Amino acid sequence: MTSAIIGLVGALLGALITLFGAVLTEHRQARREERKWRRDQRAAAYDGALRHLLRAANLRSEFDGGGGSAVLRQEHQREWFDDLVQAQFWLHAATRHCGAAQLDRITGAAELLDGHVARLGSGDRYDSKGFSMLHVLRTCIRTVTECAREDGGRGEAAARGGVPAAPATGAAAQAPAAPPAMPWPESSQIPMGGAVPQIAMGDPPSLIDNIGMRPSARAEDEPGP
Repeated sequence: MTSAIIGLVGALLGALITLFGAVLTEHRQARREERKWRRDQRAAAYDGALRHLLRAANLRSEFDGGGGSAVLRQEHQREWFDDLVQAQFWLHAATRHCGAAQLDRITGAAELLDGHVARLGSGDRYDSKGFSMLHVLRTCIRTVTECAREDGGRGEAAARGGVPAAPATGAAAQAPAAPPAMPWPESSQIPMGGAVPQIAMGDPPSLIDNIGMRPSARAEDEPGP
């Protein structure tokens, strides 16, 4: 009788240990999946914001004549505004998934873009709005790029168990830092419907200064009355 009781208790303990191990394994697996989901959401938000910010900053339709000026035709303005709205969406998505150390900067970039997109839709002529949309986009691109790099490093360290990368040694440690990028000059403010400025091929493309200043080909080719 005693042996039977001891065997029963042993079986129960074994079952409890097995059940506890299964629950613990499932809990750890759920936590790993949750961390992976958060990393994926964070990466998707950064990627989406950068994709549409870069498109909005560099979208062009053609080169204007032989002067080397890249312009955005009027029929492509809708795509440009769509990219602005998509950039707003992904920036706000990034505020929900970014790290705590990056939250203030990402929130600031989202609010900066929101405010200037709202001002674009105001009734004032563009030349009287008093700001450069290209400068706003560059600021947001720089902020998102820096935060994505920092957040990516934090995610990799967490995946490795929180162990930071070892400092560089030897030739890598002695290599000089890359020089800072030269800032692009701001383009002049040109009203909607004005003349297209001539930009040298070596200059960076301007954005909003060329928006809405090139009529569609159909309007150019139609004969006068």
